[in-house]
Amino acid sequence: MRIEPKLKKPQRFNILDAPIRIRKAVKKINPDSVLVFNKFYGTLTLLGLVGLNYPVYISERASPFYRFPLIIELFNNMVFLFVNPSGVIAQTEFAARCQRRFYKTGTPIRVINNPLREIEVFELLRKPIVLGVGRLADHLKGFDLLVEAWAHVKNKSWKLVLTGSRQENTKLAELAGKMNLHERIEFIGRVNDIDRLYAEAGMIVIPSRSEGFPNAMVEAMAAGLPVISFNFQAGPEEILVNNHNGILVENGNTEKLAEKIDLLIENKEERVRLGKNAKEIRIRLDRNKICREFLNFILPEGSFF
Repeated sequence: MRIEPKLKKPQRFNILDAPIRIRKAVKKINPDSVLVFNKFYGTLTLLGLVGLNYPVYISERASPFYRFPLIIELFNNMVFLFVNPSGVIAQTEFAARCQRRFYKTGTPIRVINNPLREIEVFELLRKPIVLGVGRLADHLKGFDLLVEAWAHVKNKSWKLVLTGSRQENTKLAELAGKMNLHERIEFIGRVNDIDRLYAEAGMIVIPSRSEGFPNAMVEAMAAGLPVISFNFQAGPEEILVNNHNGILVENGNTEKLAEKIDLLIENKEERVRLGKNAKEIRIRLDRNKICREFLNFILPEGSFF
């Protein structure tokens, strides 16, 4: 069961009122376990359930390098001095290692990847498109690095297509203009039918500086789209086997990224091979499998099979 508080003023989140609301809601439901997404909401829940015998599990979603505002960091650390979750779910092995510094020794930390949503498959001819998907204005997503790399790509017959909010692409458009790339880059705004775009593109590039888990990468892989990704933390090296189901590039190396893009542009057989192998991600991240991993971790032993 999922409950979202109905706040009279949604923009004003009361840090003192939230634990009380949570305590009332949990006591009313009387669940076997409580699963909370995000460390901050985890501390609010732990505080609200002090004295009650409910196991609380925190699922960490953000990049391991994400930092809350100082006041929230201090609040989290203070709460963890006195109460600790029953377990923590990290999205990657790297994230799990990073999370251990926040929790008491002995707190179970389980690595469970994100489940893959159902990807609609289209039988379409692939176009000479290098695709970029995500929040264009988010510094951690690294689209400025992709634009810089695109300036080094030697083959001029393909187009770089970036999808994301049109309000977010101003700085990228300015950067593209400075590099005389306007004719080779297309900003198409938000796309409702992203699966069709995965089926039409020739490859996808993941230029992030850091992520919690690269969802666009695994979605594209499930659609059979060859992937080139910076080897950022966290996720790519735990998902991609270099030159088997994708290509890993030294993090931040835009010239090497351009070189690998050119390599795939010139080699259709390699694009087809990588895309075919990429589909294996459907089995690994099958949502039923991932759900079972969650339930087996957070529910009392023997209550779920």
